[in-house]
Amino acid sequence: MIGIENIWICMFIGAGLLGLVRAGLGPTFADRFLGISVFANIITLLMVYQAIVMAKEFYLDIAMLIVMLSFVGSLAIAKYAPKRETPLKTSMKAEKPRKDAPPKSGSQVEKPTRRSDA
Repeated sequence: MIGIENIWICMFIGAGLLGLVRAGLGPTFADRFLGISVFANIITLLMVYQAIVMAKEFYLDIAMLIVMLSFVGSLAIAKYAPKRETPLKTSMKAEKPRKDAPPKSGSQVEKPTRRSDA
């Protein structure tokens, strides 16, 4: 008979696999980073569960190490991550300024000048 604990473990493993899929397919850097973070947290959760069930403190030490490495990695990635990234599947199209649109603040409007061909 399948216990409720096994169902929860399968759900967590499924969530971890979905995080890996998101990390692999994600079109932006943020999607990949979030997928890997979800997977690391699920692995940590399963390690803590295993430590409780087997009554071994060694697994708690490993889980703590995974959490610390994940946190330090998150800080490093957040510092050096690109500020803005567009998805790979879409292309950026430059918007053409409208002729009737007011000028943006801080920008100066150039007046047309006449050229003399003398």
